[in-house]
Amino acid sequence: MFGVVAETGATRQTSGQKIDIVAKRFAYQPNEITVKKGQPVTLVFHSQDVNHGFQSEEFHVKAEIPKHETSQVTFTPEEVGTFGGKCAHFCGAGHGEMQLTIHVTD
Repeated sequence: MFGVVAETGATRQTSGQKIDIVAKRFAYQPNEITVKKGQPVTLVFHSQDVNHGFQSEEFHVKAEIPKHETSQVTFTPEEVGTFGGKCAHFCGAGHGEMQLTIHVTD
């Protein structure tokens, strides 16, 4: 259903959309993004404080985001809709609130 590439600490050239996201206790900034159906998207995560993670079951991606480092995931959304992602590494008391909303449009 969805193509996936997960990388940690690497730079990869891909065609499509690239979105930088800051991960810090207890939020992603931005916490809501919009991407296009059928176009590859790379989410580049930057940890500002502690170890974080990112997981989206709908897009079959998961990444560790080490403290003060960068990680990225690349996927191609194949369905229009609103999907979720969340922190996949316990980062403290507000961990459960650390979520990212992904809107996929035509």
